Amino acid sequence: MKVSRDSTSFGPFAAHAGVDGTSIVAAATSGQEQIALHLLACTLARTFSSAEATAIWMQIADSRLAELQSKADLSQVYGVAAHVSRSMSLQIRREDLAAWYARARAWSEVANQAKRREDTQLKLVIDNIRSVTRSGTTYADFLKTWTKTMLAVHNAINGTPQDVSNGAVLLGLLSWHIYPDLQVFNSRIFVFVTSTTLR
Repeated sequence: MKVSRDSTSFGPFAAHAGVDGTSIVAAATSGQEQIALHLLACTLARTFSSAEATAIWMQIADSRLAELQSKADLSQVYGVAAHVSRSMSLQIRREDLAAWYARARAWSEVANQAKRREDTQLKLVIDNIRSVTRSGTTYADFLKTWTKTMLAVHNAINGTPQDVSNGAVLLGLLSWHIYPDLQVFNSRIFVFVTSTTLR
């Protein structure tokens, strides 16, 4: 991945500019669950400001902990951990979530620059369709969208044709810099995007 170090962009820090791969390296070396969380972090970084994304992360973490506690089986280790964490008001620190956002945003910005043409093409498609369908709480929204996007990405990587009706999936693909061949239909436009048109 080639990244410009033009001094007009970075000023006196041009020699130190580069890719902050901390979050993606940590995810890649920690297991599948962490990769999935990194992809969610990239989606939040692409869509929201730091303050908004951090607040959403806090809600997701609190809601998930409450869900685990409500379903906790105290005969299992995870159930005990969830119950104890909730009862002791243990939380992920906002500062840690903000730092995670910053790293995901930094990685995303570099990837945007490296894939500028493809990024622009997919953004034009997304701008002409409904991106996110909201229903219920933020936690429910993101869990539903994240699950659908993960499935769509899995199918795209495997080359499996699919029919996607949730435009938020395209936002996920954009956030993760995955550009499969697309046929997009709605009442106003028809778009056919292939890897050849992105070259």
